[in-house]
Amino acid sequence: MPKIAAHLSLLAFTVFLLVSKSPSANGEDSPGRTVSQSNFFQVQSFAEGPNSQKVLELCDLLRTELLGVWSGKVGPTMWEPRCEVIVHRSREEYANAVGPGSGSTNGSSLVQLKSGVVTSRRIDLIMDQQGALTSLPHELTHVVLSDCFGGRQPPLWLDEGIAMLADTQEKQLLHERDCMDAISSKNALTIDALLKLNQFTSSHQVAAFYGQSLTLVRMLAQQKSPDTLIEFAKDSMDHGMAMALHRHYQIDDVRELEKHWEREVQTLKSSFKRKRFMSVRY
Repeated sequence: MPKIAAHLSLLAFTVFLLVSKSPSANGEDSPGRTVSQSNFFQVQSFAEGPNSQKVLELCDLLRTELLGVWSGKVGPTMWEPRCEVIVHRSREEYANAVGPGSGSTNGSSLVQLKSGVVTSRRIDLIMDQQGALTSLPHELTHVVLSDCFGGRQPPLWLDEGIAMLADTQEKQLLHERDCMDAISSKNALTIDALLKLNQFTSSHQVAAFYGQSLTLVRMLAQQKSPDTLIEFAKDSMDHGMAMALHRHYQIDDVRELEKHWEREVQTLKSSFKRKRFMSVRY
């Protein structure tokens, strides 16, 4: 699909967002930190880290592209409140900001809602070993999707599945491997269970969930336009999964959806070459 291909191509630019020692355009927010601001974002970075103005420009560009792909719309002229994007100096600083479970991640996003209204948007980031902010597209996707759902939390499988489409090709390949492994080891979730899952109960379930969500979202996004997938998810929340499947994909029920997904995975499996991978970071 041309739109998704262009979208992924744009997101790949983040690998070039390396450490810059040049100061930010907008001066200091606090000692040793710089800040830049637009209608949608307020970016903070540390003085010897990525240039906050460059990160800001990338955030604005990514937001526009993400909204165009997944909603087909430009969106509001500003976010109120703006999304805070904080680039942390060290893993310790990042962990203190994000909290427990942050040790295996390079990015975290949080959108807080009250009575269907967004009260805060925030993304915390740390550079990877190559000095790039490769988690930014994934985390920003979560923030953008919250707008697409008008103050409601998107279904977990959709939220993570779409965000993974913003990951690097290498990382997506790791998730595909996890999907294949879950099927081989009989740890795969049924599609019905996948669609209803809101809380993980085991590490095996986590790996299976991410791999299956990626392959399911990709399959549905390729069958129709990406914004159809969003409308389908909204209808499934409002009117039930069976009605939404029939209306948007001419699929009768979840059992039939599972058969479509199984065929998709079988095609993927036939072309999937197993390699030695490092552990994936969610």
